[in-house]
Amino acid sequence: MTGPSLRQKDSHSLIHRAIVSEIEEATVIVEKLIGSEQIEGLKLLLEIWKEKVVRHADEEERGLFPEILTANPSMSEKLEKLSSQHEQLRSLLKNAESIVLKLTLEPKDSSFSYRLTQYINEGLDVNKKMISILKQHFEDEENTLWEYQ
Repeated sequence: MTGPSLRQKDSHSLIHRAIVSEIEEATVIVEKLIGSEQIEGLKLLLEIWKEKVVRHADEEERGLFPEILTANPSMSEKLEKLSSQHEQLRSLLKNAESIVLKLTLEPKDSSFSYRLTQYINEGLDVNKKMISILKQHFEDEENTLWEYQ
């Protein structure tokens, strides 16, 4: 069963805005960090993605989407598109996590600083792509989910 905040348009929209805001604020902080602090910041940023975005998507797919589908089977294709967007975000998150893993396994030799910058930039680029997809997904979701009511 889905919690009431996911079933109510205004509450659901507020959840979306809070998630985007938190991720964007964390991104700004990570961009300002230097060296090993930036690695830790990137790790924390990815935890926010897991805790907020992936958990939210899981709750929708386990509860809200099946409820909508039961009430309105014609929403099947639209819900599949939203679930596909969830999967795209999960895949990008795994990509970002692999970048951080590579970074933590890198030897701390004379060229480490250069590689650190490369990996951090790559991780932040993936994060920015995820933010862009997330914003579009939330817009699609908000335009789609309330059609069934």
